[in-house]
Amino acid sequence: MLVLIGALLVSSGSSLNDFFTLYAVELKKFDAILWSTLFSATFFLSAFISIPLGELVDRMDKAKALLASTLVYGACLGIIPVLWMVFSTEAELYVALLARAIVALVFSTIVSLSLSALRVELTEVEIRGKFFASVSIVNRLCSAAGSIVFGAIFSLNPDFYFYSISFVTCLAAIASYAIKRYI
Repeated sequence: MLVLIGALLVSSGSSLNDFFTLYAVELKKFDAILWSTLFSATFFLSAFISIPLGELVDRMDKAKALLASTLVYGACLGIIPVLWMVFSTEAELYVALLARAIVALVFSTIVSLSLSALRVELTEVEIRGKFFASVSIVNRLCSAAGSIVFGAIFSLNPDFYFYSISFVTCLAAIASYAIKRYI
């Protein structure tokens, strides 16, 4: 189940930054300088949140943290086209996108940390190296396949692309529920 969750998340998220930038700057004509400041702000913030969030995850039920954070992160992906419909000025949209980016960053970090912690906890020490090597191979294959599939979806309907990756992320949340239920 942990491999499946990771595969779903990697396949849907592998092309996100590229297509999100293309969507915002090329299709929606969002100012490229503002867009780069938005990404810079989130990258800057990401340098400071991993350790505190890691400490939080260490104190939580990791399966519950994975389930809840995956659902919130999935919602953050699906809301992207809605933000362009709701906010009329670039300034309002910038604030909304920044708020969404911060929430998405926090919850995607919790997803990553929870998934990694569960993998370590549930994998026998003797096979961890082989297990993580296998996970790496599966993730790379899913990333390549996801880029092709979701690239095709983006080319057909850019808004549906975000709804699709949100749906796949929520499928990963359902799989994480199975972990909580059966361990």
